[in-house]
Amino acid sequence: MSDYATLAGPNTVRLERLLPGPIERVWSYLADSDKRATWLAAGPLPTQPSTDFTLHFQHAKLSIDPTPTPESFREFDVPFDSQHRLLRSEPPHFLSFTWGGGIDGAPSIVTIELTPQADKVRLVLTHSQLAGQSTMAQVAGGWHTHFDILIDRLNDREPPSFWTTFANRHAAYSDLFTSVTVTHALPVPPERAFAACVDPALVDQWLFTGPTSEAHAVDLDVHVGGKWKITDRRDGADYTAIGEYLEIAPPHRLLFTFGMPQFSPEFGRVLIEITPTPTGCQFTLTQKDLPYEYQAPTREGWQQMLPQLAAIV
Repeated sequence: MSDYATLAGPNTVRLERLLPGPIERVWSYLADSDKRATWLAAGPLPTQPSTDFTLHFQHAKLSIDPTPTPESFREFDVPFDSQHRLLRSEPPHFLSFTWGGGIDGAPSIVTIELTPQADKVRLVLTHSQLAGQSTMAQVAGGWHTHFDILIDRLNDREPPSFWTTFANRHAAYSDLFTSVTVTHALPVPPERAFAACVDPALVDQWLFTGPTSEAHAVDLDVHVGGKWKITDRRDGADYTAIGEYLEIAPPHRLLFTFGMPQFSPEFGRVLIEITPTPTGCQFTLTQKDLPYEYQAPTREGWQQMLPQLAAIV
C-alpha cells in the first residue's frame, strides 16, 4: 500500500491508510467533533442523511509546532467555515458527505470506508467529482496531511506543522498527478543506455517509432538549449515531435521538452534517469505536465518503445 493517493479516474482521488485500531476508536475521530478538531475540523456530524452541517477549520491549531507558515499559504492560515451535506452514515464502517471543489461549481463527494484488519483498521478515502488536476493535487495534498496528523493523534504523538507538511505534499502531488513513469531493466552499463538517447543512429531505432513506421528522420542538437526533432511516417502520414534539451548529465540524467505541434501547442517535459544495477542499469523515463486523458495512451506508447530500446543497446 503506497502512502500516496492515486488517481482513480479523471476526477477522483483515492487514498488508503492502515491505522491503529480498534475500529470504534477510529470512527470516533471521524464522528466526534472534539476529536475531529485535533486532525481535521470541528463541527457536529448529523446522523440523518441529507442533513447539512458546518465544519470549522483552524489549521494553525492542529499542531503546537512553532514553525512559521510558508509565505505562499499565510493568506489561507485563518479560521474559516465550510458547508457540507451528509449523504450516508453507517457507524463504524462508512461515511459519505459533500465537499467543495466540484465540477462546474457543484459539490464534490467524500467517501470514507473503515475495515478491521487484525488489530489495525484500513481506511479508504475516495474523493470524487473534483474539478480538474489542480484541484485534485490540492485535495490529495490536504487529505494526505490531515491523515498524517490523524495517525499521530491515534499514536499519541504531537504532529508537525500542518502548513509546512501540506506545502511539501501539495508540491509532490502537483508533479505526481501530471506525470507518467515507466521503467525497464537493461543488460548494459549506463554509458551505453545514455548513448542510445543522444546518438542519432541509435535514437533512430527506438525513439518515437515502431513496427508500423514507414520512414523515420532524426535531427538532434545535443547541448543544453539545443533543439531536437523526430518525424515518423505511419500509414502515409507524418507525425513530428520536437523539443529542447534542458539538462544533460551523462550517463545518468537527461531532461528535455517534448511537444507535437500538429496536435497541441502545449509542451511537456521528459526526464530520463539511468541508475547502475548489478546486471546493467535501470532505465526510468518520466513524462511530466500531462493532462489526465493523455496519461494512459502516453504510458502505453512508452511501454512499447522501451523494449525496442532494449533490443538495440
